Amino acid sequence: MTEIAPNARLEPECSGDLVPAVCDPDLQEKFGTGMPDRHQDAIVAKKEVLRSARDLPRNMTARMSRLDRLGYKLENRIAANPNYPFKLVVIFTSVVLVLVGLLYHYLAARPSVAQFDVFGSNSWADGIYLALSLVIAAGVDDSVPDKMGLRFLYVSLIIFGLVIFAVVVGFITKQIDDFLVTIAEGHTKVAEDKHTLILGWNDATLRAVVQICFLRRQYQQTNERRFLNMFPFQWIKRFKFLLETPSTSLAVSNVVLMTNQLSKAEMHEQLEQILAERGIDPRRTRIGRDIICRVGDPTNVNDLIRVGAHKASAILIMMSKMDQVEEEESDGTIQNGATLRVLLALRHVLFTNSYTSAKGTGLNPDLRIVVQMSNPSEYVDAACFAHDNGSPAVIPVDLTKFSNALMFNCAAQPGLSAILLDLLDFEGPAI
Repeated sequence: MTEIAPNARLEPECSGDLVPAVCDPDLQEKFGTGMPDRHQDAIVAKKEVLRSARDLPRNMTARMSRLDRLGYKLENRIAANPNYPFKLVVIFTSVVLVLVGLLYHYLAARPSVAQFDVFGSNSWADGIYLALSLVIAAGVDDSVPDKMGLRFLYVSLIIFGLVIFAVVVGFITKQIDDFLVTIAEGHTKVAEDKHTLILGWNDATLRAVVQICFLRRQYQQTNERRFLNMFPFQWIKRFKFLLETPSTSLAVSNVVLMTNQLSKAEMHEQLEQILAERGIDPRRTRIGRDIICRVGDPTNVNDLIRVGAHKASAILIMMSKMDQVEEEESDGTIQNGATLRVLLALRHVLFTNSYTSAKGTGLNPDLRIVVQMSNPSEYVDAACFAHDNGSPAVIPVDLTKFSNALMFNCAAQPGLSAILLDLLDFEGPAI
């Protein structure tokens, strides 16, 4: 069983199928995962992308407005708690009633109005009660005399007002329903920074998410032990200057998944099932708050911008299912086609939407892109690029070579599989 390091910091030692590559690129060379010997210089790659995009209009969807951020936070709250809209309506209505009641009391207590002995001028409680009565029962006016059809006209106006109010409510309800449908479909922007982005969906996606959740749990428990387990991490995280510095962004950043193979509800259902089976506490990692699902095409530039690919610290491309479909439809002619298109789209997004304003490529210094492949590909290797300091930004992983090397070595040396699984797994204490 692995242990916490003496300095109580989480080192980028990972587990699962592809999570180790996201955390530690050096593991690629150790296990022979098909990293190319040479990476294209990031400056050259950026010039190529800008030259090919010079005649195209600038994509303006990368801008994040305050309304986008507010909508993103609201969507995450609703996804994490289905009763949140009801709570929000209750809180909003209560605040409005209190404010209007206080305003009514303030106006009624003015010297120019107090002489008429208006109800609500004596205390603020009367003003709030009046506002509540008007909203619930529309109030009763006994000063209208029963002459000349005045009461009939009074009642007619009330009915007319109710009809108009119902029409307005219908319009508002329609807009709210459309907004909730948009939230349910997962087509809104992601207002995250330095997050973990998983593009595509295959059999290893759920396992990768589970290992990331284990890593998050280890980091949270490490910080809780610093406070003698007296406070939960949800309280401690507000004081960032007291937290242990993570050695990998996966331990603290939110996870964003985007695919067009499943709906948002289907992704949530599968994630909830696997997290419950592996004992992930929702208070530590919650779907909708810490794990955000979006529906979109990973090969589409606009969809990549929508999930903040240019702001991510770790990107995992898992398009093996789509690669297999294209390979079967082309009788083996096209291999890793979907993966290559996603990588080219990422190049365009990263170099046309700079993360920083510093000189150079403008890439996130912590960015690493792990590309899962079922077959080796010279075309994918040619699309790889490096950071300004020469470290690889794109790490292609040939699972065939990786799996074969593990199986043969484990078969030759009994017990090696258990040791490797224990080293690369976050289910227990982590290094």
